[in-house]
Amino acid sequence: MKKSLTDELLKIRPRLFVSACLLGQAVRYDGRHKRDDGVLALAENLDLYSLCPETAIGLGVPRAPIQLVAGEERIQLLQVNDPSRDYTQEMETLVCSRLPELTQIDGWIAKRNSPSCGLAGVPVYEKNGELIHRHGRGVFSGTMQMLHPALPAIEEQDLENPQRRGNFLLQVYTHCRWRLLGGTSLTREALKKFHHCHRYLLMARSLEGYHQLGCLLESGKESDISETYLRQMMMILKRGERRHDLLQVIRMILQEVADQLDSQATGSIARAIESCRWRQTTVSVLRNQLRDNLVSLGEIDLAIQLFMNAFPQSKQQGEKSPANQ
Repeated sequence: MKKSLTDELLKIRPRLFVSACLLGQAVRYDGRHKRDDGVLALAENLDLYSLCPETAIGLGVPRAPIQLVAGEERIQLLQVNDPSRDYTQEMETLVCSRLPELTQIDGWIAKRNSPSCGLAGVPVYEKNGELIHRHGRGVFSGTMQMLHPALPAIEEQDLENPQRRGNFLLQVYTHCRWRLLGGTSLTREALKKFHHCHRYLLMARSLEGYHQLGCLLESGKESDISETYLRQMMMILKRGERRHDLLQVIRMILQEVADQLDSQATGSIARAIESCRWRQTTVSVLRNQLRDNLVSLGEIDLAIQLFMNAFPQSKQQGEKSPANQ
């Protein structure tokens, strides 16, 4: 891969849609906002675009509240005080009208419990106002995820969890690289190169999943192979790193760069791998040791660079992973 392209893929700024109230915009039904400093901090490395589905379909501020209601055939988005006011179709139409924009977006940060934006756990009611369950999904988010199942999405509170935050950002940056290289128009050969330079990120989560994706690229002639590949790739990246697979990846990296390291550095890293395998040290310590030794090397394989720095770390957020323990 050309160095100029490598530089481009390592210095990207993904684009995210964010529920407008989380960015401090007073667009909620009560005229208030739900500003979230954790979301706003992402602007250090990401481009954030505000979107309030409810004002986008013409609802004013303030306005009568809406809620999810169990209809005879499906969940509906109805006004609380006047259930005859049904906004379900308008919300679904809104998603379809924004499809061109969605192809240029790499993720979605949604307001928790919102009947339009919530990703899961949204209350669903009977028409008489009685709560049925809390397993609903906002109509806008639900429609968007149905049309773009590979688009990374998260609620603001989940960003506070280091593992979920890290997995989300990994998906977002990977999606951005896929989009910038051509997205749905990527050829099978281009996807193979994309797959190769993401091999260590994938292997650290599932060696089996990595090989299955490779088989997908070698077989079949489906016209939407790029979307199919991305969808399956995102399913793998949602998982946390698995210690056994992660250590295997670090062994592979060590073998790849062994001829560029002196014997002392190679031996030190090899011993650290074994120490980590027996849980005498953490994965984060092992990563840092590997990173410190790679800094002195010349040009490094893009797959290694992406594995070591899958996305920029914010000033407040260090690298954390369940496998680090």
